[in-house]
Amino acid sequence: PHHHPTPTPRRSRGQQPQQRLIAPSSSGSTASSTGEGGSWERRYSELLEFKRLHNHCEVPQNYVENTSLGTWVNKQRMEQKNRIEGKNSSLNDSRLERLQRISFRWAKRKGQASWDEKFNELVAYKAKSGNCHVPTKYKNNTALGRWGSTQR
Repeated sequence: PHHHPTPTPRRSRGQQPQQRLIAPSSSGSTASSTGEGGSWERRYSELLEFKRLHNHCEVPQNYVENTSLGTWVNKQRMEQKNRIEGKNSSLNDSRLERLQRISFRWAKRKGQASWDEKFNELVAYKAKSGNCHVPTKYKNNTALGRWGSTQR
């Protein structure tokens, strides 16, 4: 004998219950975290501008012209380290890919700290003298004079 399944009552299309899910924003974040996403975009744009001017993405952590950018660049490196270690990270695939596309360096070069130090000395020199023309054999700071000549 054939068993006929009990027909389920059908609704006409107009009777469907309305269920609207709140979709996340295109960045993959929900409305509550759009502030963080917006600032990420702003810093990324500033990094692109920095790269256009300096031909690299090595923003010193204490970059005088934009301290927030220097801090942000460092945070991206920390977030990448968290990702690698399987910890929570705000650096999603899309952000990671965008930074890789512009040749972002994930680890500082060994000489980066001393470069930052010399750069800060140069900033101090400029504050005093009004220019960045440190003589190669600058008596007050011979290391800065040598460093300046290698940067030109």
